Amino acid sequence: MKKKANRRRIVRSSQFIAYISVALLLLILGIVALAGITTRRVTDSIRSSIGVVAMVDEASYPESAARFKTGISANPWVAEIIYTDAATVLDRWKKLMGDDCADMLDINPFLPEYEIRVKPGWASADSINAIIEKVKSVDCVYDVKAHSELVGNVNNTIRSVILTLLILAAVLTIIAVVLVHNMVRMEIYAHRQTIHTMKYVGATNGFIRMPYVSGALTGGAIAGVVASAILAGVTYYAGTLHSSIAETLSWPWVACVCVTLIVTGAMLCTLSALLATSKYLRKSHDEIFN
Repeated sequence: MKKKANRRRIVRSSQFIAYISVALLLLILGIVALAGITTRRVTDSIRSSIGVVAMVDEASYPESAARFKTGISANPWVAEIIYTDAATVLDRWKKLMGDDCADMLDINPFLPEYEIRVKPGWASADSINAIIEKVKSVDCVYDVKAHSELVGNVNNTIRSVILTLLILAAVLTIIAVVLVHNMVRMEIYAHRQTIHTMKYVGATNGFIRMPYVSGALTGGAIAGVVASAILAGVTYYAGTLHSSIAETLSWPWVACVCVTLIVTGAMLCTLSALLATSKYLRKSHDEIFN
């Protein structure tokens, strides 16, 4: 009796360690997935602030300047247009240069400005250059300012970060699948004698598989719940550190990642249990114990 009790404790402890390992793997996958989603949100936010600034000569072309905003707004690449009058531009320049330089100006040499922010899909160097040429073609536009090199550098950095996260997620997924399969297979290996005995007395394959598959399904789902709870706690704590972090994090996406972790854990463990039990059901007595 003591040997059986000790054996049960060993089996239960091995199962506990196995599913804790699954939970940790799922947690790492969840962190990577959430990092990718957050990076995408930050990327869209950065790209939404990219655009061009058009200086408009309203005095020389009053009618064209009046139609400028309406005409530009009709383009599909426009996300937002912000108008700044000449007086505000001058005040901004005075704050930048200081009072000494500001006293040298008797008149306002600046023109009104339209800051045209583009949608994320058009926030590339080639698209910005094409937009500049289109804006320059308007009669009232005196000059157009843009930072095409900055746009290119931002996009290259964003692509590198996203590619790195995708590679990391793929590697972690492969590791998770292999480790989960091996842990479940080792657990069922410990029950190979029970499987053979049930098969010997006439139990059907479905009846033999059922307790192992249902146990793996429950264990994988619980591991997913544990990983999701830890991920939600880490996300909440990160949001309390700074307001900008809280604004970047999206709880609906966190919920989607948590549900995905639970489903993934259940599916991985269930599939591994099916494969492992099928393997031992196909083997004869000599193949199992030799």
